[in-house]
Amino acid sequence: MRKLFLTLHLWAGLTAALFLLLLGVSGALVAFEGEIDRALNPRLSYVHPQGQPLTLEAISARLTAAYPGATIEVFGLPQRADYSLFVGLMQSSRKRTALFVNPYTGEVLGSADQANHFANRVHQLHTHLLVGELADEITGWSSVFLLVLSITGLVLWWPRKLFRLRWDSLTGQGSLKRFNYDLHNLVGAASSIVLFIFAWTAIGIHWERPVGKLAEKISGAPAVRSEFRKFPLREACRCRRIAS
Repeated sequence: MRKLFLTLHLWAGLTAALFLLLLGVSGALVAFEGEIDRALNPRLSYVHPQGQPLTLEAISARLTAAYPGATIEVFGLPQRADYSLFVGLMQSSRKRTALFVNPYTGEVLGSADQANHFANRVHQLHTHLLVGELADEITGWSSVFLLVLSITGLVLWWPRKLFRLRWDSLTGQGSLKRFNYDLHNLVGAASSIVLFIFAWTAIGIHWERPVGKLAEKISGAPAVRSEFRKFPLREACRCRRIAS
């Protein structure tokens, strides 16, 4: 039985590790998404401050004159005096256009079509794995592997001494392999509860309907009909703010 748990733990760990490594690296880059965007798109992102910026009404008038029939949907206000202003337009052809504007002169610096989208691709990798709706299934099944990883890890670790490294590992008398093994047991046992909660809640979110029905059946609570529907995140992210 222990050999079976070791095999399950090994393959669940390898599968989950690839997913977690991908999310970790991309997440670290997403944390600096704005800085990366501005570094790759300085012409669209930066301006030279020139006194007081124009009012949004004045900028709106200039843009509607330059783009007849267009409707301004959103302003991305600059967070610093030398940042450009982001403007999201819906043109008369029903095409969305993202513009970067000098807030002091009203000059259009360019559009998102001219930008380097490396940071956006990393963002999509982190949130959708670059595979759209298929990412939901990948995330759901990766959560299952995490759940198996945490459960099998606890089963394998439980007979060991609780939260202790062996004395010979601490004193350096044991081998490096022994130290790595004990350290893995210690860190794994300490994090398994967090992984279990993370994986179980992720599974509940992904398979919301069947999990909800199971919870209602167990608790005996009446079914609650939600009026909310899934909003397509890809549509919400269509107009990105490079210079926000």
